[in-house]
Amino acid sequence: MLLKQRETLTREEYYKKRTEQYSARLEKEKALLLPGDNPNVAGAELQKILKDYADQSGVEITQKNILPERKVQDLLTKVSVRIDTNCNLEQLVQFMTAIESHEKYLKIDECMINGFRIQKRYEIRPNLTIAGYISIPAEKPKEASATGI
Repeated sequence: MLLKQRETLTREEYYKKRTEQYSARLEKEKALLLPGDNPNVAGAELQKILKDYADQSGVEITQKNILPERKVQDLLTKVSVRIDTNCNLEQLVQFMTAIESHEKYLKIDECMINGFRIQKRYEIRPNLTIAGYISIPAEKPKEASATGI
């Protein structure tokens, strides 16, 4: 047993290095999440991002709704926004490409496209659900009361 503990001690630098690598990777992954730990703040930020990309690509957002947040894993919550838009196909492609290549991890969960022919042109009205993720801090265990009840 003493030999195993000695071997573990000799590998301490290796373990420290691995721990640092995992910590760095965790911080890199956390940078992909939306800012804040409040779903309302994250939803507002997601709406702002979508509005900016819509303006850049010429997509008109006719309606937007923040959907209820969903806990995905122990420390992640999914924040989604549903938008109704009015655009042509090229504008939609630019908009969706901008969303998918955003620096934060954004996901197009749902895309439904309704098309209309108005005189000689074809117009589409896509409905999109876009999601981002936030980190929820770990809950601290509840402390026992001083009375023991």
